Amino acid sequence: MFYPESLCPSCTSCALCGQLNHKEHKEFTRDTKVCREAQAVLSSAKAVYRFYFAHLHLLQRKQFKIETYDAGWYQIRQTLLGAKLGTDLLADLKHQHDRLKEKILPQLYDYGILN
Repeated sequence: MFYPESLCPSCTSCALCGQLNHKEHKEFTRDTKVCREAQAVLSSAKAVYRFYFAHLHLLQRKQFKIETYDAGWYQIRQTLLGAKLGTDLLADLKHQHDRLKEKILPQLYDYGILN
């Protein structure tokens, strides 16, 4: 099964730039806490991404000009929806994203980012 390096279960990558073992960003994020809701979004997104690559042979990639590893989120989502695959994973990701939005939105007003 093909996984891009940044999602390989045995590799670790920088959460900011995706490079493997990026020392400067590891030091920057060492003390950064990620809330449970954000971790759930990342976990769900990785599940969708892994599902996409595991089922690459079943997908119509040419319609969205996908070459393999360079697919963007819109391309992945539209390709999976078009093939009616991974709809449960996409629904879970949307649910997790909505939970994160509910947590963050009030803070945007509290910190004056939105008025």
